[in-house]
Amino acid sequence: MMEVISTISIFIIFSVIVFFMGRFKAGKLSLALVSLIPYAYSYIILPILWFGMINSKEKLFTGDFLGIKDFFAVDPFSLFYSGVTALAANMLILHIISRFGEREISPIVSSALFTTGAVFGTLFSHNVLAIFMFWEMALAGVVGLSLCPCGGYRKQTHEAMMKMVVMTSISSAFLIAGIGLLIASVSGPNFDLSSLNLMYIWERIPETKNVQLLMMAFVLIAVALLTDTGAVPFYMWLPDYVSGIVAPPVALVLVTSDLAAYYLLGRFMTIFSPLFQTVKLTQLAIITLIATIGIFSIVLGELSALSQGRVRRLFGYSMVSDAGYSLLLIILYDVNGVFLMGNNAYMAMPYAYFTAASSIALAVIITILGSFEDIGVFRLQQLQGMHIRLPFATILLSISLLSMAGIPPLAGFVAKYLVIFSLVATNMPIFLAAAFVASIFFVVCAAYSFRLIKLSFSPREDVSRIKESKSDLIPLAILVFTLILAGITPTPFLWTFGR
Repeated sequence: MMEVISTISIFIIFSVIVFFMGRFKAGKLSLALVSLIPYAYSYIILPILWFGMINSKEKLFTGDFLGIKDFFAVDPFSLFYSGVTALAANMLILHIISRFGEREISPIVSSALFTTGAVFGTLFSHNVLAIFMFWEMALAGVVGLSLCPCGGYRKQTHEAMMKMVVMTSISSAFLIAGIGLLIASVSGPNFDLSSLNLMYIWERIPETKNVQLLMMAFVLIAVALLTDTGAVPFYMWLPDYVSGIVAPPVALVLVTSDLAAYYLLGRFMTIFSPLFQTVKLTQLAIITLIATIGIFSIVLGELSALSQGRVRRLFGYSMVSDAGYSLLLIILYDVNGVFLMGNNAYMAMPYAYFTAASSIALAVIITILGSFEDIGVFRLQQLQGMHIRLPFATILLSISLLSMAGIPPLAGFVAKYLVIFSLVATNMPIFLAAAFVASIFFVVCAAYSFRLIKLSFSPREDVSRIKESKSDLIPLAILVFTLILAGITPTPFLWTFGR
């Protein structure tokens, strides 16, 4: 596992280097080249790990660290998310370096590298305490990102920051309490630190007699991760954060810690799947509860987005609905007793593809909306004439919106198809009903996406073209091209899961 350790380390080390380069007033080119090094390294290491896994019967590689057995682990699920995070964060950093002044870029690039390294640690950890440690590091990185000015503070920034810090602190308290109860419920007489890995816990759950303790652990962990992903009823902080913090940090959070939160949701919510197989009444109650939370998240998120006047706040509510769609798939895995790890990780394909496609599209949208805000565009009606003022940025925005709406041949279409197909394929009434609800609100999402595109291309006489920097737009164009490529030929992206 030296590949994993070295990848995490290089991001953390280079975050410190970039920070001090900023203190010594290094130029943009130097910062760009130095920030590329850890990402270039990950572009080499991740394919090596992937090829090794594809050629192996076992889809889970584990490694020791500091004398603790199976401290790290790599499987198709973690590899997919790490690849998406590396590419998207790298492109957003290049955009930020090109767009902002030298004094502004060093703090955000340093925080982004640190957060990426912590997210990699979260994705590749097998020991639950290591997962918690790296996750807390990632959240600390998010705070650092959110404090970066990048063009100046907004009036709502401090309030949004306080809400985010309070909610993530509460979720962290719930998460460590839940992990503690989970460990206590499965620990045996020969318990040691090596017993804290995910696969060991999953194998021990059917044998434990502490069902009530397990249920308490499940509830605490679920509340923590539902708060982090912004599901109902823990969503209140998310629209304020998305609309209150300046755009570049929000975009980076979307492709780093937000993806890691969905990864943890998939891992931890399905590790309890054996419990739901043995206790049928518990299974029914949990399915009903998660389905209710998922559907309410979808309904509230999409309808609230449809009624918003402030553009960025609209996408905060869209993220709430994304958490709801993801929860519908989580129920599917729990009902079938699937733990999304190792040889079962390929089953995470619809879940991972949906969250990744959504995060990339939203990151591009938020970033471009941030550049619109620089010229005073904050509300929907102010989008009129943007095809004249910033034509290339408007085209990239429109393609990203089309992907979010699920229009072929873009990645969003494949992602939403996989969600609906997975639900319908079960042929179970509850999942058929969930698929019907999801289909209706996918149309609602398309409605407000088309509304934004229509407004952006609406004529307006009192505007003129503004000079656009091509170097600012090229990294975003690469991400948009990824959405197009993943829609036209999704197979290479799905090969990551080895199926």
